[in-house]
Amino acid sequence: MTSSGLAQLEAYTNELAAAVKTLASYCRNFEAPVDFPAGNTPKPLVPPEAPSDAHQARRSIIANATKLQTLLDEPTDFLQQLAGHVRLSFSMISMSS
Repeated sequence: MTSSGLAQLEAYTNELAAAVKTLASYCRNFEAPVDFPAGNTPKPLVPPEAPSDAHQARRSIIANATKLQTLLDEPTDFLQQLAGHVRLSFSMISMSS
């Protein structure tokens, strides 16, 4: 990994850690549901009425996790993910027919 790749890795992990701390703080303070009882429909961790910083933290976690995955993936990982998406697409098409 190049020095610029290492710098990106560090930046993404720092942003991810900060967002996780923000979201964890929200969950502790507002008793957000973290457990999903068997048989019940899971409730979103960040409900629509949650503060905007909780929603921003959630989006940041997803974005930085995706950036990290892209940075760390190898070509075979990409092909496996692509194959999985193709299988899922075909399953959805066949179910709708």
